[in-house]
Amino acid sequence: MPLAKKNKLVSLTKVKPKPREHKEFIVKKVHSFLEKYRYLYVLTFDNMSTNNFKSLKDSLPDSKFLMGKNKVIGVALGNEEENAHKPNSYKITKDLKGHCTIFFTNKSKE
Repeated sequence: MPLAKKNKLVSLTKVKPKPREHKEFIVKKVHSFLEKYRYLYVLTFDNMSTNNFKSLKDSLPDSKFLMGKNKVIGVALGNEEENAHKPNSYKITKDLKGHCTIFFTNKSKE
């Protein structure tokens, strides 16, 4: 069969995958937030609208929310005790499933 007649893989999307530098940027951001903030929470949600999330962010101006790929954030936190960035940060990785965000704050649970 001629070379031009071979089946070619055609992508139907115009979205390009994120480069490695973007993933490294997220890892560095997680590490800097771990150093800066005392508490870390995982917030899961179903069908959260932009307006609800924006009002939540505005009500907590001294805190940070981080959304991204769960696997990349899990790598930043550490998968095991040996490669955890902070003590016990690897335990949060198992809770990163579905639609979730990481909430960094210095405020206590109350």
